[in-house]
Amino acid sequence: PDYIKEARLIIQDLWRLAVIKLPSGYYINPGDYAPFFEDYLTLNPSYFAPYVYRHFARYDSAHETEWRSLASNIYPTLSACTNLHPKKLPPNWCAVQWNTGKIIDSDKQGETARDFSYDAFRTFWRMAMDASLGSQEARRYLGEHPELLNYLAVYQTLPEGFTGNGQPNGQAPSGFALSSALAQSRWVMPG
Repeated sequence: PDYIKEARLIIQDLWRLAVIKLPSGYYINPGDYAPFFEDYLTLNPSYFAPYVYRHFARYDSAHETEWRSLASNIYPTLSACTNLHPKKLPPNWCAVQWNTGKIIDSDKQGETARDFSYDAFRTFWRMAMDASLGSQEARRYLGEHPELLNYLAVYQTLPEGFTGNGQPNGQAPSGFALSSALAQSRWVMPG
């Protein structure tokens, strides 16, 4: 089978179904659940994968520039989402206002939407992957948000996450949170 041909069709469908253009740039939507589009565009930072979008640009000539623009827009968006909260950790969910492009909290997913927990853990994995592929933006983002590593250095463990206001979520150690810190540590504490 011609896998490249099939991949191109899938990439083109992803562009058509999952990417939204606003005046402030391109965004990846988290799915087709109607409330994701009410009032504002809901975003899941753990879905941000700029290295994938750059790769897609190579195989979708009709949207090459747009895929690259989406990849470039990830870091300002992710930083704005991350900086909404006192611990400066990426939230499970955030949002972008339709007309202004302002990044805001999203509460459509319930009371844990602002937390750094099981959705948000993947964010550091994805940014570490981008850093390992040479992205200076990824390295900068990881270096500018060391709060998880700082907590680990002081307490020698990580909880199951942090609430939106920065409080530890539970007392049990979390391997998932630790995996985020380990992914980040290669770029924040080399060696």
